[in-house]
Amino acid sequence: MKISPTLTLGLLGLLAATGCLNADFKTAQICATMPDQIPGVPAGLTDSVSFTTNLDLSGLPNLNHSGLSGTLLMQQLQLSTSDLPQGLGWVQAVDATVLGGNEDLALTCTYTAPADPLASLDSIVVPCSGPNIFQSIQTSNQLSLKITLTSTSLPTSGWTADVGACFSAEIMVDYTKL
Repeated sequence: MKISPTLTLGLLGLLAATGCLNADFKTAQICATMPDQIPGVPAGLTDSVSFTTNLDLSGLPNLNHSGLSGTLLMQQLQLSTSDLPQGLGWVQAVDATVLGGNEDLALTCTYTAPADPLASLDSIVVPCSGPNIFQSIQTSNQLSLKITLTSTSLPTSGWTADVGACFSAEIMVDYTKL
């Protein structure tokens, strides 16, 4: 989601002309999928595989302005693959932790397969919970994410997977500070 500078300046001018110097923007859900974020997982691992990837949030408007504040909550991750005939039906558990720089943000995403797992599963939705991550991404527009997939029978051939993420957002703008 990109906002054009011309549109932004036009909106700023319109808001200033009407005397409105603050604005709130809300969205229930913003989602993006990043292809091949689990690159070339090797065959033959025994019970789990972990990897770290960076979620690129540069499609969001530039949040690094002193006049911006807000709430950005990660609602869910979605993992999908088309490389395996059985999809992700073999996955018994997913644990993901979002890291902010060198510190853990205490934001976690956890999935446990149902007792009677599906033989074939195209994608897995992993619910997330945790704190507001707005300030953590203001300077970098990226989240470092560690994901661990667990199973008693990992695939025997190499594969890749896409990672999607959904967020809710409420951004407050104080135009006198921009």
